[in-house]
Amino acid sequence: MRARPTKASRRCAHFAEDRSAYQGAPQAELTRRQLCGTSGLLSLQLKDSRQENVFRFVDGLKYFGIGCSWGGLESLAIPITVRASQIDRPGDEPVWLVRLHIGLESVDDLWADLAQPI
Repeated sequence: MRARPTKASRRCAHFAEDRSAYQGAPQAELTRRQLCGTSGLLSLQLKDSRQENVFRFVDGLKYFGIGCSWGGLESLAIPITVRASQIDRPGDEPVWLVRLHIGLESVDDLWADLAQPI
């Protein structure tokens, strides 16, 4: 068995982020009542979230693979775009985010990777 205890309590956002958006955030209270933790899937909006900066950030990651998670145990990152209204921002313009799936790698290694300068 490849799994080990979850790192849900240690899953955090990037130092350079403006805000993070957990999947299902509009029902955060319901999630807290019915679940004993959250998944390792989250999105980050960098302070400078222009497309080229988001791509450069993802390309510079060492411990995160690039791709979408289908339930594996590896940490993955992918640049995505959503409408501002989808993340409780005014307007309907596209906003670039970094979608992360946190796997079972060392927490220290992942933090070091996310702390890279953009």
